[in-house]
Amino acid sequence: MKNILKRIPAFAIISVIVVLSVVVAVFAVASVKGDMDGNSNVDNKDVELLMQSIVGSESLSSDLANFDGKDGVDVLDVIALKRYILGVQQVNDGWTVAWY
Repeated sequence: MKNILKRIPAFAIISVIVVLSVVVAVFAVASVKGDMDGNSNVDNKDVELLMQSIVGSESLSSDLANFDGKDGVDVLDVIALKRYILGVQQVNDGWTVAWY
C-alpha cells in the first residue's frame, strides 16, 4: 500500500478528495424533498413556488415537487407540503408512511 501512495502525487489525492467532497455536498443539498427554492429549508416560500408550478407560472423539478409520492404534481402535493411544514405529516418518499 505504501508503494502505491508514493507513486501517486499528493495533489492528485487532494484533488480526488475535494471533488468527492463537492459531489457529496451538492447531492446533500439537492436532496431535500419539498425544498423548491434550494435554501435547504422547507417553508411557506416552497408552498408558494409549488402552487405557481401547478398553475404553470413556475417550473420545478418533479422529484422535489411531487411531495405526496403519488403520480404527478397537483394540489394534493400542496396540501401534503403544508401539512409537513405544520408538523402533521411526514415526508412521503416511498419509504415512510404519511400521517393523514
